[in-house]
Amino acid sequence: MVESNAGAEARFVAIGMQADTIKNLLKNAKKTQALVDILDCAEIQECPKQKGSLLQALSTKMKPNHGNYKTVLAKQIANEKWTRSD
Repeated sequence: MVESNAGAEARFVAIGMQADTIKNLLKNAKKTQALVDILDCAEIQECPKQKGSLLQALSTKMKPNHGNYKTVLAKQIANEKWTRSD
């Protein structure tokens, strides 16, 4: 279930996303929920912009059949073991 837009928007601001990016993301409930799920898996409430960008990339580029690895990858980003996008 998607968080309220205000709750999701506040979380996205806390990870360093730009206002226009947030506005566009909130228009798509599926992508919004995917990013919220990644943030929940990583146990992130706020972080620097670079880490937020990696979490966003993970939420948009992860294929559904790789869902089993979502938590592991999200925690690697949170623990700074994965620091850049390839």
